[in-house]
Amino acid sequence: MMQRDTFAVLWRLAIRHPESSVKMIPMEEIFDDERTDDDLWYKDYMPNFQFLPKDRLPSGAKGGITYTTIVLDPGIFLPWLKRNLESSGVDFKRMTLHSLSDAYHLGHDILINATGAGPIYLDDIQDDNMELLKGQIMIIKSDYKKCFMRDDGKNYTYVIPRLDGKIVRRIHRSLPERFSIDLSDYDIVGHNVCIRPYRSSGMRIENEVKDGQKIVHAYGTSCIVRTPLIGTIEG
Repeated sequence: MMQRDTFAVLWRLAIRHPESSVKMIPMEEIFDDERTDDDLWYKDYMPNFQFLPKDRLPSGAKGGITYTTIVLDPGIFLPWLKRNLESSGVDFKRMTLHSLSDAYHLGHDILINATGAGPIYLDDIQDDNMELLKGQIMIIKSDYKKCFMRDDGKNYTYVIPRLDGKIVRRIHRSLPERFSIDLSDYDIVGHNVCIRPYRSSGMRIENEVKDGQKIVHAYGTSCIVRTPLIGTIEG
């Protein structure tokens, strides 16, 4: 399973390479609807997994769980990963592609299509299931030391610890004792606003031979939680 494989690799990085920014951290998930064993398929794999007692649930919640997970800072992790790949002989090239066939001349054995929003625009893909979603987060200084996520069926509210702050989104309703509704109470580090690619039908993991190229399509992963980046490659 791709998510499980990704978690195992990142767990090892947290132990062996803390400079990568990957670290272990407690996680709480709160649900506003009922969850089945199929929904919680990961309960047998996550360290320290437990169901939260009802007296620890915020108002309106139907259930909750806690376990140990990992967190990383992309601004540190991606440059670290790039340096390690380059030291292993990987060559990075920057270019503009209007279609996957534009890469044919590079002389590769396999082309991996992990182009983010690219499948919307690439002439030989044009995936109608892809769309762009707006994302906005605030980074603040806080002494809150764990991850928190609440799913109300439509939106995710979450806190993700980073190096010098926390990502906070619609969190006052769930953790009012920790996070004020008054912005003047926060030491704001910064804001991030972005456009995120999203695939309504889920990930596309597929082999294809097209215009003489062997292609592995690997895009459409979730941008919120449990992104199976490494497991996608190994799968």
